Amino acid sequence: MEAGKIEAKMDTVCLSSSIEQCIHTAQGAFKDSNVRFINQIPEETFFVEANKRLIYQVLLNLFSNAIKYNRPEGTVTVKASIINEHIVKIFVTDTGYGINEADMKKLFQPFERLSAKNTTIPGNGIGLSFCEKLMALMEGRIGVDTVVDEGSTFWIELKKSLPPVESA
Repeated sequence: MEAGKIEAKMDTVCLSSSIEQCIHTAQGAFKDSNVRFINQIPEETFFVEANKRLIYQVLLNLFSNAIKYNRPEGTVTVKASIINEHIVKIFVTDTGYGINEADMKKLFQPFERLSAKNTTIPGNGIGLSFCEKLMALMEGRIGVDTVVDEGSTFWIELKKSLPPVESA
């Protein structure tokens, strides 16, 4: 990616379908966790302009982190909303421990594991910095809102798209 060799061919992506696939994958990878997903993406789905493979990677990383850094018996809630006529925002909210203010400055830096570096939580600290770069490739944004001892909401913003036109 640093060499500029990743291209983001943009497609119209069905958000509910991508999110369902990512939830299924994340739950399978962390089947021993007691974390439960609550998918609040409405049936009347949103479509976004994104690269299918890259948005899958971003969502999977956010879901995996929401499981790994959650409390036992915690939840991960996924929802989306239309911000304006051009932007869809996806929210991934966990019931974990939140991120303290001092760590927020380091959150999207490569190889930074914050308070997890001395734990058994798996990872190498490149996931969020990678997600930030992938979102930039798709002309989107990523961010977080967090409250210590209550949890975090990671969010991404993408361009809204119309449903694909079915060919006759």
